[in-house]
Amino acid sequence: MEDVSIPLSDRVAGLVVVMLAQPITRVAALRLTDVQRREDGTVALAFGDDPVALPERVTGLVSAYLEERVVENARGADSPYLFPGLHPGDPMVAAWLTTRLNRLRITRHERQGALTHLLSEVPATVVAKAIGYSPATTAARAATDWQGYAALRSAAAR
Repeated sequence: MEDVSIPLSDRVAGLVVVMLAQPITRVAALRLTDVQRREDGTVALAFGDDPVALPERVTGLVSAYLEERVVENARGADSPYLFPGLHPGDPMVAAWLTTRLNRLRITRHERQGALTHLLSEVPATVVAKAIGYSPATTAARAATDWQGYAALRSAAAR
């Protein structure tokens, strides 16, 4: 998070993937309007019905990115996307963002781990509503994880 040799855009995108279990396609499609800067100085991201407030350290990083938002192609300066693409008005291509994040060892496995962690801490319906997943997806994932846990505990007890 503090490694200044990593572009700020990659740090922000990576944190969204690993903290909020977001697929890279959804991260790439984030619009500036999905980022809410609140009067109290916090920042929230909207993926579902209710925007998710970011922790203070992440708020600072996102705020810095918004202030310094560098567009790789000047034609995208007016882009409505948080991560502008090379073509005017387009978001960054998800495959390119995937490549950039994979170089940082942020992969689908980290996102899946983040989702598993969220589901271990918060009910599946709350996770679904907050981060924009379908309730069926989070419920199935939570049930699978708990079934696996129960099977392991049962096997260990024998």
